[in-house]
Amino acid sequence: AVLKKKPYLRSDGIAVKREGNRIYIAGNNDYSHYYAAAELLRKLGCRWYIPTEIGECIPQKETISVDDLDIVFSSPFEVRIYWISWAGDKTGQDEFMRRNMMGGREGFPGCSHTLGQYVKELSDDVMKVPLTDPNTATHIAKQLEDKYSAGKKITLGMDDGVYDSDYPGDKELMELQWDKYMLRWSMSDPFIELYNNIARILQEKYPDSTSKIGFLLYSMMTIPPVREMKAERSLYGVLAPIDIDPNHGMDDAQSPPRQEYRDMMYKWAEIFDGRLAVYDYDQGMLIWRDLPNPSHQSFRQDIKHYRKAGIMGFTTESRNAIATVFLNLYIRGRLMWDPDEDVDALLDEFYPIFYGPAAEPMRVYWSTIYDAFENTLVTEHEYFAVPGIYTPEVMQVLTENFEKAEQIINSLQKEGRDLTRNEKLYVERMRFTRYSYLITKGYTDMIHAAATEC
Repeated sequence: AVLKKKPYLRSDGIAVKREGNRIYIAGNNDYSHYYAAAELLRKLGCRWYIPTEIGECIPQKETISVDDLDIVFSSPFEVRIYWISWAGDKTGQDEFMRRNMMGGREGFPGCSHTLGQYVKELSDDVMKVPLTDPNTATHIAKQLEDKYSAGKKITLGMDDGVYDSDYPGDKELMELQWDKYMLRWSMSDPFIELYNNIARILQEKYPDSTSKIGFLLYSMMTIPPVREMKAERSLYGVLAPIDIDPNHGMDDAQSPPRQEYRDMMYKWAEIFDGRLAVYDYDQGMLIWRDLPNPSHQSFRQDIKHYRKAGIMGFTTESRNAIATVFLNLYIRGRLMWDPDEDVDALLDEFYPIFYGPAAEPMRVYWSTIYDAFENTLVTEHEYFAVPGIYTPEVMQVLTENFEKAEQIINSLQKEGRDLTRNEKLYVERMRFTRYSYLITKGYTDMIHAAATEC
């Protein structure tokens, strides 16, 4: 009864139950069997906060006891994944994802920038191809026939750049709305017209095909079309709001752009009848700098809207730069599995599990960073926003509490005994946090010196 009734790809559900001295675990598919086992281990205190052994927290117990267990649950989202971009290290990614209930991408079509390769014969500049010209749809559909007839997934995402067109039909639709984020005419109406035309040609010729065509709602196609439109049944969209405030949630009064994005997302979900995923960014703001960049403060708000809109799920882009993303992927995994997960409770249990005796100063350390992002008025991204969040006052609190925590952890190594496995991990995690802290302090000191001493 908890499974999604008509999934487009698959619904993942688990059951974990104790009867007497027996524990039963099961899922509704092979992936979910694993999730059920991971949920039992979680109930026994196991956590996987970041990929590889440094993020693995296994309690040391002489005996294991289990209280009442009666868990039956299914995620509302079919797709719950992240992928690693920019040649990031993928070590430990697969295990980390499965143990944190992520998966479901297998049946979803790709959305990468491939449209240009299908239209290069039609225009000297693939960014100026006539989108609503019937010949364009016919030309593309002909090249896709073999894949579509075989029921294969098809990637047909717009190319990365700025589109324009002199074709009369395109210009008429473009000028229906101005895209204030891209400072150009919107391409949403002509692009959806193109994709629908391609899909209709293929669906009419191969009505029984289960092929799925994926593409990005991105750049000049982020704002929904003006006209009332429905995406054809074989089309799957991926909404990627790259230029809309990554720091605040959809209900945050400090961010009108995010409130506008909320309305856009609901409209796109309606257009696609739920065949919509969100391409989000776990390091959405201070990318290209290895400073901590938490994103759970916005995602914890947004996830409930995504559930209400009935979207399929998420394909999160990450660089796996752990000094930057830290707990982002862990918290996202928990929220993608269960949008009602208590993030504050997750954080409360994290500090003693991860940092051991240094829990309290590290709680203050990370909470200061999280509060700075939570309360910022900054709605932009990239490195120039750093001084607006990592202020001198914030850095002073970080320095004081990092030094306290490091003293506590260093004392473990002076007691003349061998460290336990978990104590060795506390030392290693503190060393990792030192690197993160020193990068943050060095970068903010450099900015301050450049502004005041040069």
